[in-house]
Amino acid sequence: MGKIQVNPRKIQISTILWRKLPGLKIEENVFMKDSPLMDDLNVETKEQETTLADEPDWKQLFMDGMENREKALLTEYTSILRNYKEVKKKLSEAEKTKGDGLFDAMVKVRELKSANAKKDEKIQFLHQKLILLQAGLGEDSESIKSMATECPTTEKEVTEDIKVALMDQPETISEIEKRFRMSVDEVLEENLDFWLRFSTTFQQIQKFETEVQDLQSELLKLEEKKRIEDGSSNAKYSLKSDAKPLYNYLREIHTELTVWLEKSMQLKDEVKGRFSSLCDIQEEITAALKESAEDDEFKFTSYQAAKFQGEVLNMKQENNKVADELQAGLDHITTLQLEIERTLAKLNEEFNLAGSKNRQNIQLPHSVSRSRVPLRSFIFGTKPKKHRPSIFSCMHPALYRRHFRSGHNA
Repeated sequence: MGKIQVNPRKIQISTILWRKLPGLKIEENVFMKDSPLMDDLNVETKEQETTLADEPDWKQLFMDGMENREKALLTEYTSILRNYKEVKKKLSEAEKTKGDGLFDAMVKVRELKSANAKKDEKIQFLHQKLILLQAGLGEDSESIKSMATECPTTEKEVTEDIKVALMDQPETISEIEKRFRMSVDEVLEENLDFWLRFSTTFQQIQKFETEVQDLQSELLKLEEKKRIEDGSSNAKYSLKSDAKPLYNYLREIHTELTVWLEKSMQLKDEVKGRFSSLCDIQEEITAALKESAEDDEFKFTSYQAAKFQGEVLNMKQENNKVADELQAGLDHITTLQLEIERTLAKLNEEFNLAGSKNRQNIQLPHSVSRSRVPLRSFIFGTKPKKHRPSIFSCMHPALYRRHFRSGHNA
């Protein structure tokens, strides 16, 4: 016999109808117990109950009313939203942690690459230096080429090889090189001493300019005062008393400028002598190189000659710069001294300040010379002294002649 197909929904409806009819209560029990299709129905209902166990009882919610259903829906939506936010937060934290780790890894990789590149450059440099050192020791070209093609092993090994090569290489310095080195070092030491004296001398120029400018401003005030108080004898005496300290101060500055010019002329002569000595050293280097080229031993190479020639050329350039600056300072101080001389002559002409002092200077040696007469002058007589030209006439003859003429005319 074939299996009978029974619709469970029809059986459920029939059971409901039997429950409604009180007279059919016995048949209901019999049918429920003896029906062969109840096993399948129970299995399906159990499966539906297990699937709907996690879901809310919508039928009960519908029977309770709209208010409870809305509350349940709101609670369910809130829990779902909270779970979604927690999952999203955990996901963002995981992505951030992963991104930070990736960034740190990239930074470390970049640092390692940079460190490796620097080490490679240093190793290559040391390797090339080792090749040059071994080439200087007299190795053949084939071994040098083979060493150049080989890759360096480690920095420590290369450094050790260089130390060994330097220890094995003898320090041979020829007599010619020693002689030129001593000459150049001697000139360098002289340059240090000269620079010290030159800087000390040049710092005084600014001081002289400031002092002369201050005195010029005071003289302008004196002229203005003279213009206002012109004609009065008391005013003339007062102006003379005011002009006398200015006159004395200008004479002191004039003396200091004279001393400065003498020292600067000595420095100028020293600069010329140093330039000639540097030229002599250059000629000696050239002659020594020619002599070494004629010999077979090559005691003095062209590389050594070029090195000394470069040092001497640099010193010559510095010497020329110093000479130009020194000449500019000499010209400036000479002009300043001529201005002071004109100012002194003008003050002497207006107030007659140098007359009493000159007479005193004349009488004082005369009174002293009465008690002390040199024996040589008493026996042989005195010879007239030759007039020595001033240092300013040697430096600026035209300016000196102009000032000398103006002084005689005054």
